[in-house]
Amino acid sequence: MKNFCKKLCLLAGISLLFSNNILSADNNQYFGAGKGTKESPFWIENAEQLQNINKFPNAYFIQTKDIDISDKEFSPICSFSNPFTGNYDGEGHRISIKELGAVDGNIKLAGIWGYTSNADIKNIIVDIEANLNLTGRVCLGAITACSNNTNISNCSISSDSNLQVKAEKCLYLGGITGYSAFNSNIKNCSFDGRIIGHSLGDFDSVCAIGGIVGENRTGSTIKQSTLSESASISGNSSIAPAWVGGIAGFNESSTYVCDCHSVVPIDIKPKYKNQSHILTLITKCNTAGTVSGYSTERIAVGGIVGFNVADISECISQGCSNTRGSIIKCEDVPSALLGGIVGDNTGKVYNSASLSNLKMLSDGFLAVGGIAGRNAGLISHCNYYSITGKGLSSFTALRSFNVFAALESVSARGGIAGINDNTYKNAAIENSKVFGNNNSQIIASYGHSRGTYGEITGLNIE
Repeated sequence: MKNFCKKLCLLAGISLLFSNNILSADNNQYFGAGKGTKESPFWIENAEQLQNINKFPNAYFIQTKDIDISDKEFSPICSFSNPFTGNYDGEGHRISIKELGAVDGNIKLAGIWGYTSNADIKNIIVDIEANLNLTGRVCLGAITACSNNTNISNCSISSDSNLQVKAEKCLYLGGITGYSAFNSNIKNCSFDGRIIGHSLGDFDSVCAIGGIVGENRTGSTIKQSTLSESASISGNSSIAPAWVGGIAGFNESSTYVCDCHSVVPIDIKPKYKNQSHILTLITKCNTAGTVSGYSTERIAVGGIVGFNVADISECISQGCSNTRGSIIKCEDVPSALLGGIVGDNTGKVYNSASLSNLKMLSDGFLAVGGIAGRNAGLISHCNYYSITGKGLSSFTALRSFNVFAALESVSARGGIAGINDNTYKNAAIENSKVFGNNNSQIIASYGHSRGTYGEITGLNIE
């Protein structure tokens, strides 16, 4: 994964060295009106003008009409060699794409925008269809495939949207952005469609799939964003590890920063160059749909994040209509970590709650928890609600999970964490609560531990 990250950032850095050499328009042959400045942005009124953004990637744009692209395949705007570094305001208008293509190269990019850097995109409603079968590595998101130092806000992906992709190697797939890095920010965005991702990669590949972002990395944040109740997220990996989350598949606080310091242009060089810890944050997000995954190797599935190495704060996994909780499930998997908030946590989870309906069937090792499947970090002030018979959430789905009774000893389930694992770092659960009464499911058990139990303090069962 690090090698892929280095290649990704190298391409981005080299391309940005040439991004200042762009055209400037002195008429409106490419757009409806405007001069491309902040005071007089170019007007985008149709599909042809939308594609013309490629000619002026650092300009200002506003969308003045709904755009329906149903008669041809849409090719993503901009790429690593020609990044979008401008500003786009959809002004609440809709972009409908019936067939999404990809920008070809060593890394395939698929989205309305292929690659953005130091850009701002906001106020768009999107209906989008993608059914792709691609070789190599793939980044796919409805708004952007890959974002660097980019702000995306007030964008919504409709229930008619359907993103399906099969990737030969690494797959980064998100409802808004596939791969978000270097101080990128996503705020007040929502996904209400369907995502299905399948990675065919080997052990060095990655499958990271999220309702908002596939992989959230290096100083980036996701705030106040939602996976709607009717949405569904599904990840499938043939060999490689798979991380699937309602908001992000993988949320990382990186210490090596992709080894990209030397190739990021000076004008957008990260301020955290000399820091040993880079904060990557998911905060005040809500999921209410169905999140599921499968991998023949190992898988981590969570209501908010599949695999968390950074911070999660004030997030809720629940059902909007209160008829059911978020459904988080794995079936027939050999090895899995499943959690109401995070599947595998080595970071920090604060002030979050889950009303998730957790379901798993496995014939191998597994761990299931109301907040985290495995906790090797910190869980603080978090609640899990198990209200059997009330239709809000259920822990009753957590039975032995094992197809073979002989393997029941390697299953672990708990109201907060299936495993509180102190093998790799200090694991702690503090001031957290489990609500509900279902003694047959041992909702207070912390299950199986491969190392010494981490610290558990202030736990309450109500």
